[in-house]
Formats: sequence, structure tokens, C-alpha cells
Amino acid sequence: MSSSNLRSSQTAGDRVHRASIATTLLLALSLPAATAADVSIGVDASDIRQTMDGFGSSQRMFDDPHTFNNFNATTRRAATVMTRGQEDQILDLLYRDLKLTRMRTAIDVPGYEPVNDNADPNVADLSKFDFSWKGSDGYIDLVKRAQGRGLRTPFRHGMWERWMNESNPAELAEYVMVTLLHWRDAGVTLEYYSLLNEPGYSVGAAEDPKRTVTGEYMRDVIKILGPRMRAAGLATMLVVSDDIGPAAAEMRSRIILSDPGARPYVGALATHLYYFGYDCSGLQALGRQYGLPVWMTEFFSGVGGLQSDWLGWAGLMHDQMWMYDVSAIDYMFGFFGAWTNGTDKLIALNTSGETYTGYTLSREYYVTGQWSRFVPQGAKRIGSTTSDASIKATAFKDAQNIVVVAVNANSSATKSIRVALSGVSGMSDARPTRTSATDSWAVLPAITFAGSAFDAVLPPRSVTTYVISGGTPSNQAPVARGTASPGSGTAPVSVTFDGSNSTDADGTIASFSWNFGDGTSGSGASVNHVYATAGTYAAVLRVTDNLGASSTITLTISVTVPPAGNQPPVARVSATPTSGIAPVSVGFDGSASTDADGTISSYAWSFGDGTTGTGSSVNHVYAASGSYDVRMIVTDNSGATSSETITITVSDPTPPTPGTGPIARWTFDEGSGQSAADSTGNGHTGTLVSDVAWTSGTSGPALAFNGANGQVSVPDFDPPTDLTVEAWIRPGHGSGVDRMIVNKHNSEYDLRIDDNGNLAGEVGNVRLIASGFDFGGSGNAGRWYHVAYTFDASANVHKLYRDGVEVASGVNTASIANQATELRIGRHSQFDFGTFLGDIDDVRLYDRALDAAEVRADARQEVVVHGAIGGGALSEQSGAGSRGCGMGSGSALLVLALGFAAGVRRRCRSMSGDA
Repeated sequence: MSSSNLRSSQTAGDRVHRASIATTLLLALSLPAATAADVSIGVDASDIRQTMDGFGSSQRMFDDPHTFNNFNATTRRAATVMTRGQEDQILDLLYRDLKLTRMRTAIDVPGYEPVNDNADPNVADLSKFDFSWKGSDGYIDLVKRAQGRGLRTPFRHGMWERWMNESNPAELAEYVMVTLLHWRDAGVTLEYYSLLNEPGYSVGAAEDPKRTVTGEYMRDVIKILGPRMRAAGLATMLVVSDDIGPAAAEMRSRIILSDPGARPYVGALATHLYYFGYDCSGLQALGRQYGLPVWMTEFFSGVGGLQSDWLGWAGLMHDQMWMYDVSAIDYMFGFFGAWTNGTDKLIALNTSGETYTGYTLSREYYVTGQWSRFVPQGAKRIGSTTSDASIKATAFKDAQNIVVVAVNANSSATKSIRVALSGVSGMSDARPTRTSATDSWAVLPAITFAGSAFDAVLPPRSVTTYVISGGTPSNQAPVARGTASPGSGTAPVSVTFDGSNSTDADGTIASFSWNFGDGTSGSGASVNHVYATAGTYAAVLRVTDNLGASSTITLTISVTVPPAGNQPPVARVSATPTSGIAPVSVGFDGSASTDADGTISSYAWSFGDGTTGTGSSVNHVYAASGSYDVRMIVTDNSGATSSETITITVSDPTPPTPGTGPIARWTFDEGSGQSAADSTGNGHTGTLVSDVAWTSGTSGPALAFNGANGQVSVPDFDPPTDLTVEAWIRPGHGSGVDRMIVNKHNSEYDLRIDDNGNLAGEVGNVRLIASGFDFGGSGNAGRWYHVAYTFDASANVHKLYRDGVEVASGVNTASIANQATELRIGRHSQFDFGTFLGDIDDVRLYDRALDAAEVRADARQEVVVHGAIGGGALSEQSGAGSRGCGMGSGSALLVLALGFAAGVRRRCRSMSGDA
């Protein structure tokens, strides 16, 4: 029975489907002894890998308007209402039937402190916090109900409020502390808390708190938060960095863990797997370095660059556990409304209008259960190998069973397998359960062992779990025991570590490995180590026995600053970049500054151009060329100061090289009619089609597009090998659909504003997206922007620019196809949709990839002060956001000709509107 036929009338027994008699007999037969299996699977019970922290979901509440995509204005909840019994039925499915053990609860913004409670982050005014419903209390109720059904690890993911910023990490520390105490007072002690959700992902709106934050900021929050948690009796461990991709998660987590003041409070490393690949090897290495588990806390099949069907989800689960030692896997979502695509939830909540009508179990539900129903929290993953890459196998053991999960990814080939176990003896049989396109947890007849192996058959596109019991492990892991003397002291302090009391019940200890928690390591049963600076250090001893099994123990060392008179802080400044072409945005970081006998209380910056700033990390834009001496002054908690200076060099942009201009350029200087001439003389004249209108542009006429119909059609011509597409655009307000700037078939080239308001470019069906700036958003629409997309075939690189600044870069190994389609400005040429909403001016096409300086030169040939001039006074021009010469009677825009005269199409000759 397919998942689409499953409804709320099912019982738990109905959901365990039996294969047909013929299929069962065929698949359960052991291979004849003389027949060689197609695939050999080896399982080594003595090869201990990661400890499994369980399987779960990221979750919203039943009455959250997001869940059903509807809203009741009176109750301010979802318009679809489920009874308590209907909700409990879903929780039974997830935590009793599927046997999930984890729940990662969501948080919305604004959260429960929409305005700062007071100016003191050390004293919380609880009257300003609203924990009702989605603030926390609704989730606390959901967690308690799930705990009664098998939930063991609830944890909250964090978000900061709109008013928060990186200048005051103590405010976020206060926010988290109030949260943890509220949950504890309500009867739920959170073992884990994720500090911030996706700190490397920005939705682009300036007022939205989902904007990027640095690892240094997260580190500083943890250094404040950690001691406060322990002082309040909270044992909560923090999860970092819960980023949108593993590379970003590794980068931020490495910054956090490298600081001994933050490291002891981190309990797990976490990543999501959206868009940026699933290679977690860097995060895996970092986890091994610091003895921390790695979790995958958000993903659903069918998303981003990892699009797949239900079997792809099975392959991804295997790869994360087998390749990268991931200890926990959380799907997004456990339950959710059926209004979205079918793969973003394990259980779809169905509706008719606004009435709940039952549920549907997805194929991903059954795939997840091939692991979650048989691999308990606390089980160990053990070594497994296969002789065929199309067959994936993960293996686990606990006190009762060995579990082997085998995935046949072949679309049509049935594979015979022989599973051979080592490191364990006395097995009698293997009990298989299977999910495939037609089976959902089908219970198959037991298979008898022949010695230490058994034979079976895997049908195509299937996941089969074999539960093996009755075996006796041939090797027991050793028990790590260690001491540290002294356990605390004044820096520098010499500590003697002794692990000689560690034992191994059935063998000998072969090695002692020490990680001192300050980035250094050692070996031997007894070692000495000197801690030179103050901090709290987690020293980890790993003992390994003669058969390779291992265990660890963690010892905490506290090092304090020697008493003395106040010592001044030491200022340390870094900048990225230290040079560039105007305008250049420079990030300054003073967080490496130290104070040996106290804390740094303030950072003051003088940027060398007459402006100043505060905070440990700041950004500043230099609009003009020059050499700037930037000085940072740090002040400690006793008033002592120190400073350091760094020099920033800013150059003027270089004009394009003569003779290498565009191969097509549409300036739209005509101002009327149905033709748009190609000013390069190459004959690529465009024709205005349908509802395209003339309007005022950047420095003359431009074209207005209504978002519904119309385009400029240019007859087909051969594409170049390398490419640059540039345009001036003034987007209208709103998003939700793609808006084409230039398109000539997706397999050729494309420049657009995508359905999320992001700038996007494409060659050969490989798309690059510059997320983080919504062109149609409030405050952004109605202004002129210079946008560019470059593609360098020889370097396999494509880039996006906004106003002359690179905003995205990526690898593109495709080539520009040669399709017999016209080029269109303002609408898609391949699928005939996506009319631009707003104005377009001065479109250029180059047969080479311009470098950053050339793009910047094109973008800065004219710089505008936004304002109208009338009667000799400069006044604000509401909503104009214009560029170039004003066309209105008696007014003009002040133009600063900072570019190169040869490249400027038209300059204002007077201040009276005469152009």
C-alpha cells in the first residue's frame, strides 16, 4: 500500500504491512551455499564508532498558523483546529510508533522580549517577557505530552530579537538565561539549547533578526552565559552553530571552541544541509578534536541542491552516520500541514477547506523508521563495509542486539548479499523489516545464520533492517579513569594527569591519548601540562584497548589570574580587507584584544575619515580613495586603556580597457517608438512587445515593465564563451515570483530577481543566488541599482555584483549552450513568464568576464545625491531613488561625476533641469 492511501483510521497494526506471500517467500529464501552473493557486507562489532544520540524532528505547534497556512483573527491561532485527541494521535505516531526520541522546538520573531526589558543585561524585568503560547508555554505543553510517549531529548533553538545586535552579547545571554529558567520552572529542564538558528543565513530585510552574526559574537555570548547557567544550577549544554550548511557551522564552531572560556559549555556541534552540500568532514574532524558529537538538526528531502525522493533520504541518513559520524538526525518537520510539498514533513496533516480531515504518512516516515524503530538512543555505531557502492550498510549495537540497515539504491537490480559479522559470536538468526515502493515496514521471516554470516536478497529501491540478537561480543570496551592534580590554580599552572587506573575487563589498554582543551594534546598513562592563561579547560582522556575499542573521560581544570594591581588591556586589531577599490566595505575585529586581570568593557573606533564606531567587531564603508589610519581604543573594567592602529588603502576604480567594450548595449535613449537600438553597431536591435512603456531612467529614457506582460525581444545570435551581463534596475515592491532582467534560455544565460527577491544569475542551468537582500522589500524597492553577472568558463567561476560590489561567487563547470531562442529583456525567453516589475535601463552584454574593478567602474560612472533641487535649495525627493539627470520641470538631481568622462552617457549641464 502506498503512503498516499494511509489515513487517520489506521491502527498501529495496520501500519506494519505484510508483503505478499509470493514476494515474502522469494525474498526470505537464503542463497544456496554454492552460490556466491552479489555483494559482501562486513560488520565488525569490535569497531566502535559514534554513540547515537537519537532521531527526531524540528517542530512547530499544531495551532501555529504556519502549520496550516491559515489564520483566525479572533484567536490569533491557526484557523484549522484539531482536537486534543487528534493531536495525541499524531504524537503517538511519532514517539511510540516511529520511536523518535528528540524534538527541536521552533521560535518566531518577534519572540518573547519584543522590546528590551531594561538597560541592564544582568537584571531581567520579567514583566517585559511574554512566554505565552509560541513564546514558550505552548511548546512546553507539546514537549511534556511527547515526553510521556518516549521523547528523551527536547531542545530549543534560539533567535535574537529585532532590537538586538552584536555590540552587546550580554543581552542575548540574558535572553537565554530567562528562557532556561522559565522552562525549568515549568517542569522541563533543557539538556541542550541551540544558541542561534542559522547564524550564517540572512533573509535580507534590515528589520528582520534573521541576519548573519559572527562566530566571535557567539563565543562572547557563551563566555557570559556559561558561568551564569552554572551559577543558577543549570547543567544545560549549548549546541553550536546550527548553521545552514556544514562549512559555515565548522567555521563558527571553530572560533567558539578555540576559546577556553567558551569551550566547556558546548555540548554538541550541529548543522543543517540546505543548499550548501552535505560534506561534514570538517565538522567531523572538529568534533573529534574536542570530543563532541555532530548532529544534523534540519533537512528535508527535495530541497535545494540535495533534491531527492524518499530513497535519497535513506541514502543521506546512511552517509551522514557512516561517512561523517553524525550522532543525531532531525527531520524538518515531524508533522506539518499538507499545503506544502509532500517531502517536508514525516506526517502530513490534511484539510478540506479549514477542517482537519486526517493524516498521511510519507515515505520518509517509513524510511526514518528503518533506523529510529530499531536503533535506540545510546546505541553504538559499529564498523561496516560493502563490496558494491550501490549497496549502503550501517550497523549498530546495544546491550541486546546488533542492527544492520541495508539500502539498495539500484533502480531495477535485485542484489543478493552475504552479511558476515566479526567481533561477536553465537548469533542464531536475523529478523528483517523492509520499506520499499510497495512495502512499509514489512516484517519478513527470520533468516538463519550459517556460522557467522547470513544470506539475503535486497530488491531494488529498498531499505531493509536486520535485527540480530543472541550474540556475545568478543571484546568489551575499556573503562577510562583519570585524575588531575591540581584541578585548579593560578596561571601559569602545571597539572599532572594520570590515567593509569583505567581498566579493560577482557584485554589490555594499548594507548592513552590526552586532549588538554587548549588546542594541544599528549599521550601516555601519566603526563604533565602547563596552562599559561586563565580559563576553564576540559581535558579529555581517551583509552584504547588491544582490539581497538575505546572510551573517554573528561576532567575540568580551572585556571585563574594571579592577583596584582590593575594591568592595562592589550589591543589587537584585524581588518578584512585592508585594501580595495572604492567603495569598499571593511570589517574590523578587535575581539582578539585581551586583559590579563579583568575584562574589556568597551571598544572605541576612529575610522580615519572623520567617523567613529563602537563594539568589538564593526563594519565601515570607505566611499573615496585614500589611505586611512584606523585606531581602536580598548578600555578595561578598571578604566585602563590601550590602542592599536591599522592602515586601510582605498583606490579609485580602473576604467575598462579600450577596445574591449560590450558586444551589445541597449541604452534605451529613443524615448518613444517600438525599437531599442544596439549602440555598439553590432545590429542586435530589440523590439518592444506588449505592455512595455517609456519612462525616465538613470540619465535619460528607460523602459517600464508592469510585472504581467511585455518584453524587449532581440533576435537570436550566437552566445559568447565568457560573459558579463549588466543593467540598471529600479525594482517595484513585492516578491513571490521570478522577475527577469535578461534571459536567453536557462542553458545559455540569465539575470533575474528570484521569487524571494534575491539577485540571481545563471549559465548552463547552474544558478548562483545572492541571498540576503530583497530587492522588492520595504525600503529597497523604488531605488536604482546597478547589477551584474559574470561567467568565466576557463576559471569555472561565476559571480554576482550589486552596485559594483561582489555579493556572491560560486563554481560553475557548465558552458553556455547555443539555443535557437531570442534574447529577451524583461521576460523569460524559454518559458514565457516572469515579466519584470519596475524599470530597466542601460543593459550591456560583454563577451568576457569583467573583473571587479571593471564592474565597479561601470557602476560608478555617475553617483547621485538623492534629492531634488528647486529654487536653489536641496530637498528630499520622496521615493525617487533616482540616478542621473532629473527630467522634471524646474528640478534636477545633483550628479557627482566620479567616473570617467568617456564612459558617462549624459551629464547634467546645469542645475535647472537642462540636460
